[in-house]
Amino acid sequence: MRSLVKAVTGFRALSIASIAGVTIAAAGLLGLRYVFPERSLTAIGPRAIIDGLFTIGLFTAVLLISLGLGKLIIERIVPVLLSAGEILIFSALIGLGLLAYQILLLALIGVLQPVSIALLLAGNAIAARNGILDSLNLTLAKIRRTPRQWTKLTHLNKSILVLASLIGLVTFLRALTPAWGYDAPMYHLEGPRLFLEAGKVLRSSSQWNVNLPFTIEMLYTIGLDFESDTFAKVIHLWFAFLFVAATFLFANRFVSSSVAWLSVAILLGMAILPEWAILANVDYGVASFEFLAIFGVFLWRHDRQPRSLILSGIFIGLALGSKYAAFASMGALLLLILWSDRGQAPRQIAKDLGSFIVPGLAIAAPWYLMNLHWIGDPIFPFLGGGASIDAQRMRLFRAYFETTGPTETVLDWILLPLRLFTRPELFSDVQPILSRPSPIFLILFAYPFLKQVRTVTLVTFIALIRFIFLGLGIVVARHLLPTYALLFNKCGVCNS
Repeated sequence: MRSLVKAVTGFRALSIASIAGVTIAAAGLLGLRYVFPERSLTAIGPRAIIDGLFTIGLFTAVLLISLGLGKLIIERIVPVLLSAGEILIFSALIGLGLLAYQILLLALIGVLQPVSIALLLAGNAIAARNGILDSLNLTLAKIRRTPRQWTKLTHLNKSILVLASLIGLVTFLRALTPAWGYDAPMYHLEGPRLFLEAGKVLRSSSQWNVNLPFTIEMLYTIGLDFESDTFAKVIHLWFAFLFVAATFLFANRFVSSSVAWLSVAILLGMAILPEWAILANVDYGVASFEFLAIFGVFLWRHDRQPRSLILSGIFIGLALGSKYAAFASMGALLLLILWSDRGQAPRQIAKDLGSFIVPGLAIAAPWYLMNLHWIGDPIFPFLGGGASIDAQRMRLFRAYFETTGPTETVLDWILLPLRLFTRPELFSDVQPILSRPSPIFLILFAYPFLKQVRTVTLVTFIALIRFIFLGLGIVVARHLLPTYALLFNKCGVCNS
């Protein structure tokens, strides 16, 4: 009885401390923003620094909340004994996805207001306090082990880590500048702004891109709510970090440690990747969701537990709820599941497919059902929705569609990988010269003559199928990020 009383007392003390901590932190951030509203685009010096500090504080709050929420979910569906790094990466991405859908819920019921968003963040911080503390403990444990692990690294690996840290620091400082670009002001930030202005989610006949799946952009409403468009850039950079970390952890688990380090080194060799990371876009978020969906299926191949496929389905659902391009990864993973289940009873095959498909479609469904209900086109504007709103604009859209990475003939399909190198302007609107794939990819042609690694062969299969599916639509270099991550692993094998 005494132990029960102590436990209850301890829980109450923790709750009071959590509420007090959240209140103080929130008051500090709100006070800072009240005293120093968002600076103008031309403001420099102390005002720019204060704005940057506010963005860092708001980002840190969202980071901790998402880690805490994700950790609570991972504890319930964790498929295998994950490493500390894997737990943090999976938790962070699931938590961000859950937070985005909570904000979507506020928009669906028409209460997307500054007060409701602030209360949502505060409530999540209190509810996820145990998960936040667990995540912090995991992080601190890894930091404490860093000096010992550093001494075990090779000189090459130390050089890669130092280079990655320098690139990360410079990129982070650049991300603290005001949002710029084409896509970000046009719809990645404009959509959330319109939602906030209306207090609800809406469909637009003039801003077509607002009618696309918008899961990641829902996170950007947090920054816009607190007058910080820079927040969206920092969140996208965080997605980029998670993507790089997932690439490393995938290779470290399924191939080897040396290949993991080489994969990161090759990734850092693509100069365009940091440029994409500091845009207030969603490409790294989608790529991270897709890559962890791939990660989950490979976990399932090792443990054959339905929970692994459920985890994978959650991530593919988050990706589908963010960009149509994720259908390419979903199709590739369905084929891999079918191939892995060859020889199994039809009942088992159906069970495995259901474990992956059902959570994926359920999570992505709100966006597609909204379009079906309001516009009559679940995959707007491809199933008639665009033509019904504005036939002329739809013709212009199709003209743009046909000039972006066109694959009209068999020869176009065959030469598509080569054209990514020779005609980068067809596949990227952001510094196309730098958007070429890494020249190290050319070493992949040597793989058939090397000792085959089963995981890498399957990785090649996924990359190829995903590439083919993407070729059926618009081929944009930024949409190839998950394919690149897979090929980085293969290049690492060829170089090791």
